[in-house]
Amino acid sequence: PLDAHPDGCIPAEGAAYVVVEAESHARERGATVHARIAAATRTFDPLAEPLEPSDPAEAGRAMQAVLGAAGYLQNQVDHVASCADGRANRDASDAVGLTRTFGRHVYYASVTAPAGALGQTLAASGPLALTYALEAMRRQQVAPAAGFREPPERSDLSVVRETREERLDCVLVTSLGLGGSNASVLLQR
Repeated sequence: PLDAHPDGCIPAEGAAYVVVEAESHARERGATVHARIAAATRTFDPLAEPLEPSDPAEAGRAMQAVLGAAGYLQNQVDHVASCADGRANRDASDAVGLTRTFGRHVYYASVTAPAGALGQTLAASGPLALTYALEAMRRQQVAPAAGFREPPERSDLSVVRETREERLDCVLVTSLGLGGSNASVLLQR
């Protein structure tokens, strides 16, 4: 994923679920709060073909909206769990969306693509990426984008090449579904 010469995606199976509750309720029952949802947004691209991702501008709209809804600036995002999966058109939609969202700050947040290691699980991809983001925040560690070798021309994304410790207070999770559905979740510690 996010590579200059993408090899395509690997179909996979998987599942994940996340318990979401009011912080006051979690504290009341003594649960560990792993992160807070600062904001979550979704958009729909009515012009997208049924089996294709959204236009990059539309994909970026969900990312921009989540930052606006949370009241965050681009340079406050530490890491991105991208939905890129090794298919050129999908990777480009996500990468261009991120570039349009972050502008000159695009290099600031590290980027990885969980689907590179997990495969493309379709409907489970979003929850699995969210689970990855929660675990990365818990460990204060980012995982590499498996299969990434070299960035495409004119790409300023800071793609993670090896596991490393990193301070993660805010993580953006992107999800671009087929047929034009896009979602973004912004997690904060």
